[in-house]
Amino acid sequence: MSILIVTQTYHPTANGQGAFTVHLAEGLALAGFEVHVLAPSAKGRAAQVWRNGVRLHEVTSLSLKPLADNVHVPFLSSRQVEAVIEEVQPQIVHIQDHYPLCRHAVDLARKRDLPILGTNHFLPGNILPYIPLLSSFETGRRFLSAYMWKMVMVVYNRLDLVVAPTHSAAEILRQNGLDAPLQAISNGVQLNRFKPCPSNHREEILRRYGLDPERDIFLYVGRVDRDKDLDTLVEAAGLLGSVPVQVGIAGRGNCEAHLEKRLQDSALDGRVVLCGFIPNRDLPDLYRSVDAFVMPSLVELQSIASLEAMASGLPVLAACAGALPEIVRPGKNGYLFAPHDAQSLASKMRELVGHPEQRKALRQESLKMARLHDFQNTLMAYQGVYRKLNPSIELHVGKETLETDCLGCW
Repeated sequence: MSILIVTQTYHPTANGQGAFTVHLAEGLALAGFEVHVLAPSAKGRAAQVWRNGVRLHEVTSLSLKPLADNVHVPFLSSRQVEAVIEEVQPQIVHIQDHYPLCRHAVDLARKRDLPILGTNHFLPGNILPYIPLLSSFETGRRFLSAYMWKMVMVVYNRLDLVVAPTHSAAEILRQNGLDAPLQAISNGVQLNRFKPCPSNHREEILRRYGLDPERDIFLYVGRVDRDKDLDTLVEAAGLLGSVPVQVGIAGRGNCEAHLEKRLQDSALDGRVVLCGFIPNRDLPDLYRSVDAFVMPSLVELQSIASLEAMASGLPVLAACAGALPEIVRPGKNGYLFAPHDAQSLASKMRELVGHPEQRKALRQESLKMARLHDFQNTLMAYQGVYRKLNPSIELHVGKETLETDCLGCW
């Protein structure tokens, strides 16, 4: 019962697609499946390694440094992909993007009449900030977005099924030309790791990452890149005047130097701290030690970090954009603010400061909503999809497959 997952990004790359793919692959392996992952090698050389029960097939690649960190482009990979498929003989091929490695896998799987599905993690808005010459003009942005979506559909319209993490993400695919059957399945959150246990060393964990335990802490976790619109978060912090708050920005990315320069502005007066990369062992405790979570990005198809914050019992402030309104209900588990609007975000931050009873109610609703995204449900939903595409696949978890909303047709 072998499953081949193909992806442009996998461990140790820290982004949403990489995190989801690792969770899915390792979750399936733990459930008893034979799981293989095909991905570009972070070291450039082809290799095969085992990681947490998953056999990782790394193909030869070229690094794009210094143009882009942690991006490795497969090089002469078509024969390597064919060799892996011949060796593995998968019952299902599951791609995670439309880039060359996945395109090769789709071509070869189609020739062998193998069932293929794909999860989409892509939005043009994740790429456009890195093409400033063209994307600085509206006509340029429209042209680039249309071209990027065309490249996605060349691959995804050849699949037996496409999965999106939210209904909003599914509708975006339909609006941009997807004709293949489509289903919404949450990326999920690992409730066994992220939970609202009292932190016995809150002060220690906050000070470790430069945060002040005497202030209300608003935390962002994710890539520190242009598409996350962290400038809006920094600007909002500067608008809060004497309000005793601090913003922690946790993660690594191409915008760190830019933000460091902004933080030299004395008006911010230590209000914003770049916490750097947070090791997995510290991340659950850091969530539990802060007061609220902020996601200013306009290009989220779901936001795993927001789900982790909710599962940790945090109110969430999120931009009213992308799929974020599906997981943030204003006045219930947090608030939405106008996209790219620091004044709007600052006003929502003020609403949470000094109101512990209000935050308590928001926390309870966050926990309730997070339970709907339990990763075990995600794992079972994907198993159900695999079985529909290939009836010979047996379920490996001891509970029935959950029904999920299908936005296409079988």
